[in-house]
Amino acid sequence: MKDHLKIPVHQTILFCLAIIVACNNPFATRKPQGGGSFTGVAIKPANSAENVLYNLRASFENLSAQDYIYIFSEDFTFSPDPEDSLAFIEEFRTGWDYNRELLFGK
Repeated sequence: MKDHLKIPVHQTILFCLAIIVACNNPFATRKPQGGGSFTGVAIKPANSAENVLYNLRASFENLSAQDYIYIFSEDFTFSPDPEDSLAFIEEFRTGWDYNRELLFGK
């Protein structure tokens, strides 16, 4: 082998040590992200009518179906005015609850 292609042993060892010290294990698992019930930015505590209306408005402005659905409780039920229920009788025949709103919001 030619002399100019030989790499001294100490340089090889230093290079390997630098790689081991500087690099993370590429096969190691990462730390999981924090959980949460939503990832949107529109949600305020539903402790006042103003906050609920803010959440509704912000979910529309941000086009966030996730925030929109988050503002409804599981026992949500919508009851339209009698005139409206007659105009849209097929939509309200089976009732409009959380699950129907969930489908609407998606």
